[in-house]
Amino acid sequence: MFGPTEEGIIDANFASKPSVQDAIQDYYSYYEQEHHNECQCEEESIHILHFLKEHGVQIGVVTGKSRRSFDISTTALQLDSYFDVSITGDDVVQPKPHPEGIHKVLHTLGLIR
Repeated sequence: MFGPTEEGIIDANFASKPSVQDAIQDYYSYYEQEHHNECQCEEESIHILHFLKEHGVQIGVVTGKSRRSFDISTTALQLDSYFDVSITGDDVVQPKPHPEGIHKVLHTLGLIR
C-alpha cells in the first residue's frame, strides 16, 4: 500500500486532535509488543542479505513506514545491521510510488549526484 506513514494515517482519521498523540503512542506500543507474534523474517531473506553483505554489496531500503516503525521492525527481525541506508516515509516529501525515496538511497550510496 502506498500513502502516508502510520502517523499520517492515524492523524487523518482522528477528529479530536489532542487524542492523536495518545493514539500514535498506543499504536507504537502495541506494534512493538506484538511484532514478534505477527511477523517473522524468512530464512532465505536473511541468507540473501548475509550473502550480499559478505560480498561487499551496499544495501538500501525504501519504505513507506515511519522511521519509528521501521526501526521497531528491523530490530525485532534482526535486520538492522544489513542496511547501509534506509529511507522511510518520514524522510521524503513524496511517498511511494514517487521515486524520491529511491533517488535519496542512490544519492546516499554515492551512485547518483
